[in-house]
Amino acid sequence: MYMTDPKLKSLKPEHKKYRRSDGQGLLIEVLPSGTKRWLFRYVWQGQRCDIGLGIYPAVSLKKARAVREHYRELLADGIDPRIWREQQKREKSQIQNNRFEQVARAWYKLREPTWAPSTRKKRLALLDNDLIPRLRSRPVTEIQTYELAQILQEIAARGALETAHNARQVLNQILRFAVQAGLARHNPAAVLQGVVPPKQTEHHAAITDPAEFGRLLVKIDRYQGSIVIRTMLQIAPLVFQRPGELAKMRWENINWEESLWIIPWQDKKEGKINKMDHLVPLSRQAIDLLRTIHPYTGHLPYVFRGQRDHQNHANPESLNRALEKIGYKDRIKSRNSHTKSPEHSAHGFRASARTLLDEILHERVELIEAQLAHRVRDSLGRAYNRTTFLPERRALMQRWADYLDHLKSSTR
Repeated sequence: MYMTDPKLKSLKPEHKKYRRSDGQGLLIEVLPSGTKRWLFRYVWQGQRCDIGLGIYPAVSLKKARAVREHYRELLADGIDPRIWREQQKREKSQIQNNRFEQVARAWYKLREPTWAPSTRKKRLALLDNDLIPRLRSRPVTEIQTYELAQILQEIAARGALETAHNARQVLNQILRFAVQAGLARHNPAAVLQGVVPPKQTEHHAAITDPAEFGRLLVKIDRYQGSIVIRTMLQIAPLVFQRPGELAKMRWENINWEESLWIIPWQDKKEGKINKMDHLVPLSRQAIDLLRTIHPYTGHLPYVFRGQRDHQNHANPESLNRALEKIGYKDRIKSRNSHTKSPEHSAHGFRASARTLLDEILHERVELIEAQLAHRVRDSLGRAYNRTTFLPERRALMQRWADYLDHLKSSTR
């Protein structure tokens, strides 16, 4: 049940301690002494954990809920609140003053383990080249929104629009960290939205019209290139994983009995943050394709061998080159082309599946997102794990494969 202050005040001590839930992991524990203390309960790496939030009413219901939401955000980002709190205490004791550079370095040290190497490099370069030189000795309590806006506008003015947006995000996180560590009372970066122009994002070309997608599938089946590339191209729409992950598919990661492809977390884009393998149910059609190519590459590590080095995997870009050969181009590459070739990319199979599964087959969005390995949270706020919705996703993937067969048969 959800707590209210009257309910909290009405809780009486008993001969044994007991607990009442406010939902989403927040508990109030009533001790025989009459003390009422807040707890946050969560699961970390399969273990149930409790972390104290303070005594009621010194810590109000509103404050306890706010801390709960903050801890839930940490969990969603792959951070254990207990470790975060210990690190925060250490960093706070180590920081002798609240100068921006020291706070920024402490923030970087805390977040660094959750980032991929490329992200760590970019964040450090942003601090060293753009932010610390401008704000090095400024106390975080004195930094004003207008001066942060000026820094962002100057970065954008030199043509580094993406860097300006990254800088806004980083400033917000650093100064929010300062508030959480008790080094500042408010975050002047929290209201910087709109200071710099929006990023001009370019999406990978993807066909989302059913009839046109059916024509693409027929052309893929008629592809005259190598059996390795043709099979990889045929499997791509069936599994709609990232091209780099598909190219690295290993025979040892195919579970024939369960009709599963196990993508190791090390091969996932988000693997550095979410160290969980991704399970991809394989339809009958996908299994048939794997059986077809097994005589050619089954004795090798990778399902899709490299053209020159058979011990290595195929180049993911081979998919886009094959698509170009059958008349499809990624709009990013064909921007200046005068031809009117259909636009579709290897990465676009993900967007095609996402759209058609949702708008045509009316599949549940959380199943689609889980199959795409996007982060999905359940009713308790727990992040997607390797077995989430697996039975439902098995059925979804078979319906999807059957639908693709229907599109091809309707085209021929």
